[in-house]
Amino acid sequence: MNQSPVPVPALADAHALSVGQEAMWFLQQLAPASTAYNAGCAVVLHFPVESAALNRAVRQLLARHSLLSSVFRLVRGEVRRVAADLNTADLVEVRDVSGLDDNGLRRLAQDLAEVPFQLNRDIPIRVVLLRRSGREDVLVVTTHHIVIDDVAQVSILRDLLAEYARAATGSPAELDSEDEPEHDDAAEFDDYVRRQRAYLGSPKSAAAAEYWHHELAAPVIPFDIPTDHPRPAVYQHRGAEVGFALPPELVTAVADAAGTRNVTPFAYLMSVFQMLLYRHTGETRFIVGYPATHRTARNRWSVGYYVNTLPMCGEIDPDAGFAETLVVTNRKLWRGLMHRDYPAAMMPRLRTPPRDPSRPGLISVMFGVNTAPRGDTMSAGLLPDQPVEHAGLTVTRFDFPEQQGQFDLSVLVIQHEAGSYVKFKYNTSLFDPRTAERLASDYVDLLERAVAETLPDLLRDLRPAN
Repeated sequence: MNQSPVPVPALADAHALSVGQEAMWFLQQLAPASTAYNAGCAVVLHFPVESAALNRAVRQLLARHSLLSSVFRLVRGEVRRVAADLNTADLVEVRDVSGLDDNGLRRLAQDLAEVPFQLNRDIPIRVVLLRRSGREDVLVVTTHHIVIDDVAQVSILRDLLAEYARAATGSPAELDSEDEPEHDDAAEFDDYVRRQRAYLGSPKSAAAAEYWHHELAAPVIPFDIPTDHPRPAVYQHRGAEVGFALPPELVTAVADAAGTRNVTPFAYLMSVFQMLLYRHTGETRFIVGYPATHRTARNRWSVGYYVNTLPMCGEIDPDAGFAETLVVTNRKLWRGLMHRDYPAAMMPRLRTPPRDPSRPGLISVMFGVNTAPRGDTMSAGLLPDQPVEHAGLTVTRFDFPEQQGQFDLSVLVIQHEAGSYVKFKYNTSLFDPRTAERLASDYVDLLERAVAETLPDLLRDLRPAN
């Protein structure tokens, strides 16, 4: 997609941003070369592609989701979303990559995803079609997090396939949504922003601020797994990842163990992750971030940034066992979710210590679980090498590292009927690959021991790890 400045109309029709969007916009201004919030997705297209039809499909996609055809600018001192004029913009870039093997193609896809967005002039989505003579083409879609979350990324792929089928054949294609094709779901996001602004002036917001102030007031040791390199004085948004599939029998065992303990699989997986942090740091209190969704039935598939990152102040009692850790973690997660509407971007001001520029912010470590709704075949597109069919078209995810360097360490568990996959993302200015591989291996080891009930009675016996 063309990176030349996108013409912007008069600023009268400007839309307010959510608090999370504002924070992301300011972060981009502070580090304009950063691509930590670029979300990349590549798929192999198992059908012949007409570039003209693809251009029409992308144009229809942007009409349906106008957040994707917006730019973000200061309007009278406040950041606002305004519509871009796409009449003369190239929506799809086509490249001939016939000379590249899969490794070269993977590096190119990563390079494409790591081109920074200039949010005040570039629309927050880029589409590149990689042509391979004699082989299937690959489509790379890069979107800035300011307009999407993981659910929205799936929706974009779903709707793009449907729109392409429509454009290529001239026949209707199911959009798999309750809305008509002409409906622009930006209205749902604007309503979400209005509700958030109203919430911030309510007693519920004041109560939530008090809760988070109390949670964050206790002394918490900064996350410090022994690093391979000295921590830079200013945080570097650089990263890589280690990915692996979870054995199906282990996934089943986790679900069964969580049910037996009357906790969610997320609470179970998070509790084991805290044990991993304790094992490698020896610290008994630390902050772990986790994503909480603000999606409802109305906006369940809408494009937009509907996620709030909540901090959980983990507590490990070395003289207790895993069962006690699980109870404490489950209780903290439920209490935090009761106050999920309080914006994460406002939480640092609730703490006394000043911001440390050598760290990514209040949260240095992130843990998340993406569980696809049962029967949602499109979400299988989040799994590497998993064929997905929609609107009569078949694609397979072409996996490559993306969204690197947001945190010191970020772990994502992707759960789907077709399989479960784990990504350990690590900051390369701190850790070497072997350290990330050891952390990933130790996490699986602890998970297997937890479900087999072979963990030590006292968690202190997990130390030392090395």
